[in-house]
Amino acid sequence: MLLLGGKSWRVRNIDWPRRRVDVVPVQGGGRSRWLGGGRNLTARVCHAAEWVVAGSNPACTLSQRSTARLAEIRERLAFVNGRSLPIVFDEDRRVRVWCFAGGLATAALARSLREAGVAVASHDDFSISVRDSDCAHVAEALKHMDAAAIQPNLPDDIASALKFSLCLPDQVIRAVLSLRLTDPASVNEVLSRTTKIVHLAT
Repeated sequence: MLLLGGKSWRVRNIDWPRRRVDVVPVQGGGRSRWLGGGRNLTARVCHAAEWVVAGSNPACTLSQRSTARLAEIRERLAFVNGRSLPIVFDEDRRVRVWCFAGGLATAALARSLREAGVAVASHDDFSISVRDSDCAHVAEALKHMDAAAIQPNLPDDIASALKFSLCLPDQVIRAVLSLRLTDPASVNEVLSRTTKIVHLAT
């Protein structure tokens, strides 16, 4: 029994050579078996999103609902211009750095901010959230970062992060993961931007 597209299905047959599964709909009982996580967005995708937020027209036709949602996002992120690095004291009374640099770059920058004594709360493909109300403190920490010295954010349990890790020495695992999880060009691009401090919270 599987849960796909919000509906339950019973597997009738699996044709392995053709990679085909025959299913029939059933009432209830299906479960989703996917235990994986989402992949990081690339810097290129995030920069494209940034330019659309900043006012560029998407190269596709949007539905009425999408058009309305995009207008809401543009209003909420009115400080995004595609050139500067907005450091925003937002309505949640937290500082958020809007990098639009992709997950690998924001993870590495978040790690470096923590090492610099900044209390990072979370990060995603587009931003880094900090438990701080002082934008200038975060801006200063970013200003003093050396892009060439920033290391990728490796998982805590590196032994389970790579297939066949039992066959490899620890230093090889670290080297492979470092190459896979690094995006120095995007880190450098973020740090080369002029910071723009914005206060939304009162």
